[in-house]
Amino acid sequence: MPNKLLYTRCPSCKSEVQFSAPDNIEGLPETYRHHIKCPSCGVTLSVKLNTVARDYVQQQPSAPVMQTINDSDYMPQQVEEQATVPVREEQNKKRSGVGRNVLMMVISLLFIALGVVGYLIGKGTISMGENAFGLQMFDGIGGFELLIKDFASFKELFELDILLGIAAVVPMALFVFAGVTFIVAFISALGKKYSRAFNVIWAILTFVLAVAIIFLSYITAKTIATDESVTLTIADYFKLYLGDGKQYAMFAPALLGLLQLIFSLIFLKSLNIKEKKK
Repeated sequence: MPNKLLYTRCPSCKSEVQFSAPDNIEGLPETYRHHIKCPSCGVTLSVKLNTVARDYVQQQPSAPVMQTINDSDYMPQQVEEQATVPVREEQNKKRSGVGRNVLMMVISLLFIALGVVGYLIGKGTISMGENAFGLQMFDGIGGFELLIKDFASFKELFELDILLGIAAVVPMALFVFAGVTFIVAFISALGKKYSRAFNVIWAILTFVLAVAIIFLSYITAKTIATDESVTLTIADYFKLYLGDGKQYAMFAPALLGLLQLIFSLIFLKSLNIKEKKK
């Protein structure tokens, strides 16, 4: 005959749990605890089978007979222990660095755009009238073109004056730095990572190059001056370029470089955040 039906109450969800006594209940020690799972909440219960249930099983006749199970057959069991219910815990979650990389890509594209526009103005492809607002200073392609097509002329710049050669190289370096920043940010965005150390170091170098363009233009103008009796001071230089020349764009790379440096410092904060999970 089937084993006697027993029941207990789940201490977690308070629902009634029905189960059958083990087949070999008469041979189990009194300290034995039967493990069942609550069908309502899934908590595992450890139930101690009482003596009454054991006697009931031992007194059953050996021949199988039909038995009607009614409510009086149910016997409450004592729950000794239960499984640990999951609790709230703090876990580390790493956010994606895509947003940071996208911002670096945008800033680097602006640097690249300045270099391209400066080159096109210098070639005469883009005409802005008599005033180009200083955009021609950021020609990052013309230097490479001269280096490839006429290396001797490029070399003469350094032979004439080392500062003239450096003034020609700085826009080229700024253009290359912007391109490298874009490529690294693009690859990092695909990998959903952000290199904090690289972006800080690269932003510092980019900012230094952007500021150097402003003062190298002053050095270049002073070097190629034909009248040695005329002394070009830094104040005269800015007055000439900003006042009469209206070369307002000469500060654009420096401002972009400063913006990139500020964001790279802000992004030094770790991507790891703590969140509470149930």
